[in-house]
Amino acid sequence: MHEILAKHAYSKTPLTEQEYCEIRLLEWDEIRGFGFFICIRHAAWSEELRRTVWTSERIESVSSLEAAKELYETRRAEAVRAGYAYSDMKCDDHSEGQ
Repeated sequence: MHEILAKHAYSKTPLTEQEYCEIRLLEWDEIRGFGFFICIRHAAWSEELRRTVWTSERIESVSSLEAAKELYETRRAEAVRAGYAYSDMKCDDHSEGQ
């Protein structure tokens, strides 16, 4: 699962005012064994660099797919409460802002 949430509608807000939250559910099975990661990153415009930059990242791991889906939904709900209401997933229950 992978989704990008925005604080503003993409077509109505200048790029310099956009803020994003990316949420991913990833599977791993290498060195640490089998399990899942939930990765959350935030991005905003950097006037100094004159581009959008990713400013933070949070990675959490769980051992089951069910727990990963639950954590994904929890972190997604937190992002929506923080104002990231516009989703890039158009054909999903998660498209509040569309």
